[in-house]
Amino acid sequence: MLVMTSFRKYLPVLFALLSVTMDFSAQTAVGFGLERHDDGHYYFQAPVCGQQAEIMLESGIPAFLVGRDFYERKMKNIGLEFESSESKMRLLTDVYQISFQTKGKIAVGKAVYDGPIFILDGFDGFSLPIQYLEDAVTGKRVVSIDLARMNMSVGGPVTRQGQKYKLAYEKDTGRPFINSSFTIDGCEFNGKLLVDFGNPMLLFLFRQHRCLRNAVNKGRIELQSAFDGQGRLVSQGFIAKSVNLFGVEYRDRTIGVTGKYKNATELGFLGTPFFDAPVVFDFDNAWMYK
Repeated sequence: MLVMTSFRKYLPVLFALLSVTMDFSAQTAVGFGLERHDDGHYYFQAPVCGQQAEIMLESGIPAFLVGRDFYERKMKNIGLEFESSESKMRLLTDVYQISFQTKGKIAVGKAVYDGPIFILDGFDGFSLPIQYLEDAVTGKRVVSIDLARMNMSVGGPVTRQGQKYKLAYEKDTGRPFINSSFTIDGCEFNGKLLVDFGNPMLLFLFRQHRCLRNAVNKGRIELQSAFDGQGRLVSQGFIAKSVNLFGVEYRDRTIGVTGKYKNATELGFLGTPFFDAPVVFDFDNAWMYK
């Protein structure tokens, strides 16, 4: 009876301690405020290597992209071993020389980036793929984004509300994608859509993919082209009256098209208009909840 009485006596204290522990774990997420620029891209502020930086929110790129000037001033002595590179990378219409590259950890505010880092010549800014962000304490890669409330958090519990989508990752680049099946103006499309927070369009499709090629060849979709003053092709696209995508219908949407990507197995990019409701990425277990 003495043991039971003692247990009952300290039961409220035990519950209080458990409550504190649970509350603490729920508050481990690190928050970042988002800003939407006129170009349709989302940015957040965070210190990197001791300097406050404006960082573009990304997921459709293979590495943390940093300009050469910042590297020379702030990153040469941070303890990471960079290797020189002769490779180049394309960002939409621009091609950049990758002068140095490495893979490792770097603090981004109170979170941690753990993945590839590319130093680009002539690049002014920072672009960070969120699939490599992790909790500084637990190392978990859980990223929650709410574009309506303009915030992002890293860490915390996985919220399993709404639809659940299986993610996969490109072998060479680590970019996340979803196997998709949808229709545009009655035309069926099936293929890999890369999750791309750097894309302000709902969809940006690859011209080489068989689904788009067949729709164009059959006259179901008519591409519109834009040229510069020298007559060079700048961009292509079309207006879709109806897009039925993952159970949601979108009306009168501009769909971008590019022929710059040579991998015909991928269909294109899934952009920020799709994420009009809160979304949670569990990158460790390759799930997206929306």
